[in-house]
Amino acid sequence: MEYPIFNVIVPIYNAEKYIGETIESVLCQAYPYINLILVDDGSTDKSGSICDEYAERDRRIKVIHKSNGGSADARNSGLTVVKEGYINFIDADDTYSDYKMFEKISKIILACNPDFIDFGINYISRSGEISKNISGVKKDVLLDRKHIRNYLLPPLLNLTGDKENFVFDFATNKVYKSTIINNYNIKFISNRRVWEDRPFVIDYLNHCNNAFSMNDYFYNYMDVKNSLSRRFTNEFFDVVLENYLIYKTTFGKEYDFETQYVYHYWCNSFINIVRQSLLQTEVDQLEVIEKINEIFSKKEVIDLFGKRIPENSNEKKVSKYVVNGDINGLIFYYKKCIEKNLRKSNVRNLFSNIKHKIVK
Repeated sequence: MEYPIFNVIVPIYNAEKYIGETIESVLCQAYPYINLILVDDGSTDKSGSICDEYAERDRRIKVIHKSNGGSADARNSGLTVVKEGYINFIDADDTYSDYKMFEKISKIILACNPDFIDFGINYISRSGEISKNISGVKKDVLLDRKHIRNYLLPPLLNLTGDKENFVFDFATNKVYKSTIINNYNIKFISNRRVWEDRPFVIDYLNHCNNAFSMNDYFYNYMDVKNSLSRRFTNEFFDVVLENYLIYKTTFGKEYDFETQYVYHYWCNSFINIVRQSLLQTEVDQLEVIEKINEIFSKKEVIDLFGKRIPENSNEKKVSKYVVNGDINGLIFYYKKCIEKNLRKSNVRNLFSNIKHKIVK
């Protein structure tokens, strides 16, 4: 019997505090057929040397040292050295929760040979509290291509709000066939430093004939302070627009993107980033305003707001600003909304403090 080989790819940047625990959680697996690919993405701390020390002690480990290019670029570097077997990604500050994880996954592969496997996540807060997250997808059964296209892809493409069939857009809590990735040249968008996972997962699922969702929580996601995923960047604006165009271009002939749900989803996505960007105090607000003007001047964005049927006076006002090209009016409107909300929040905090003192 030929047992499956698992290739675990870890993108690493300045993770000296965590990388040892991550590596150990892979090496302690009971399943022997594992290759560990550590991609040092130009770290300036001791991460690279820690990886080298582990590689000297264990022949299953390969270390790639490269200049900094972000997690997507690092994962792509790891993919280039995988020639056979299966692939899993784990981030440098996360761990596996079960030392029999790959042993259990291998049994699924030997039993029904799925193209795609996903499993649950343990979200561990900074205070140590654990919350379990798993998709509502049918568990422990082989799902065919029709099910993938009718149920799994639509919510990932933001065509529906079907939370039950949303497999989560993390690249990490999944197992992929290297043959599918290599045959269809599936890569992460290399110039991205945020939200790079979902397009990869979608591209991969697009080429799958079946899928399997395990009712297990194998992945420990650690809530690390100052994580890159929590930092604001103007790139969020570009990424939202790019995702919309990628999805529509790739799947426009198969799925209907001309629906009110689609218009509302993407319009709300842009507006949420406007609100978040204007709240940031640690970024250059002039650059933020320039980026807002740039994005909301794009024809595709104007079309989305023009096609959306406003559901309330707020949406009507916002759509009018965008369609008429009054971006300064849009920015001023949301600045006033933010100031109003901050005043309300300050008043609530004041009364809360007064009440606390009275009770005390």
